[in-house]
Parts: sequence; C-alpha cells; structure tokens
Amino acid sequence: MKSASQQRSLREIFTAGIVHYVSASYVRLDDLEEVSDELRKAPLYLRLSIAALLVEETASYERCELRGYTYGNDDQDLNWVAGRSAFLLEKALGVPLPRLAPNSTTRHVDHLHAEAAKAYNALRQQIVAQHMAIRDPSVDPALKMKYAGKIDPTRSAARFDEDVLALYDLLNEWFPLGRKMRELEEIVGHEAQRYRDGFCYTFDEGYGGVRFVFRTREGLIDSVFVYFLD
Repeated sequence: MKSASQQRSLREIFTAGIVHYVSASYVRLDDLEEVSDELRKAPLYLRLSIAALLVEETASYERCELRGYTYGNDDQDLNWVAGRSAFLLEKALGVPLPRLAPNSTTRHVDHLHAEAAKAYNALRQQIVAQHMAIRDPSVDPALKMKYAGKIDPTRSAARFDEDVLALYDLLNEWFPLGRKMRELEEIVGHEAQRYRDGFCYTFDEGYGGVRFVFRTREGLIDSVFVYFLD
C-alpha cells in the first residue's frame, strides 16, 4: 500500500484538478494515458465523483492540441477538450461514447455531452441502488468498532499516514455515495467540518496535508474528492 506522502502523485486523479488534464495545453499523450490508467484503478466512489466533473467538460467547444498525439480514424479526437473528457470517461466508467473527429462541429459536441450525461446518470443510479439494496444493518456498528480510534483529524502529524490510509480503507469498504454524512461521522468518531457545499476531514502532515471533501445534497453524500494540501 502506498504511504500517504506517495499518494501525492495521484493529486490530479483523485481531485477536481483532473479537469486540468482535459483543458491544459502542456499535457502530452503519455500524461493523459497515465491519468486514464490511474483513474481506472481508483476506488469506485472516486471514479464516479470525478466522472461527474468530466461529464461537464464534454460540453466544451474548445480545441486544444495534445502534444505527441496524432489523430486516427477510429479514435476519440483528443485535440478536443470534450474528446479528452470522453476518453477519460470511457476509462472510468467502461461505457462507449460517441466519437469526435477533427471536422466535428458543435452539434457533435452537444450530442456527445448528452450521451455522456445519460450514460453517467444511468450507471451512477444503478451502482448506488445496488449498494443500498445489499446494505447490511449490522455493517455500520461493525465498522465503528473496526475503525475506533484509527481516524482522528485532530491528531498530530506523527500519525498522518495511519489516519489518512484508515479513512481511505473505510471509504473503500463502506461506499459513501448516497449515504448520510452523519453515518460517516458516527463511524469515524469525529464530526466533520463544514466546507463549502458539504463537509470535510483535514489531516495535517506538518508541511502540508490531505483534505477529504464530501459534497452533500439533502444530507446525503453526493461526491467525494481528495485534495493534497501544500
């Protein structure tokens, strides 16, 4: 398992910063491919959270040359910001999307965006419903015992790695999307801080840290992002 400090290399994959990869001119093809590989390996709740951001980017009409890339006939044209977003979405969700080509028009982008939103919404609803349907009422108390004392955002930097990785493990095991924020707080044993349109747990490394942000809607966790703080 990677240490929390090693997780820094994943900062653009696990956070809203991934949007830079679909709109920045400095990005090379191998950069995008590396991001797609890491995204595909990310926990499901993170992939779904990040996919929501990528769906928004499939509406972009902007073209931006991708360094080291040559368009092929059956490719998603990665010189479109929307094309890069669709490329990463396909990796994250495993669903095919309409292709953009160099001669595509805004009408083609609109069609791609509509299909990406439709595919994302259907898959997300299906996955959240499946997790809620198989929910075992005994799981939360068991997790509360399992993680008791293992996650403490008020603790010193000496326990930074342990605290951060314990919360990673909990979220992988519990699947937070569609769950009540107060349920997570009960398992963690600490109230989360209010943060913009949701809540967060922040862990201090002494010279930086990690912030888990939980965006909520009507008291339920809608998405999760992990921010690496400098």
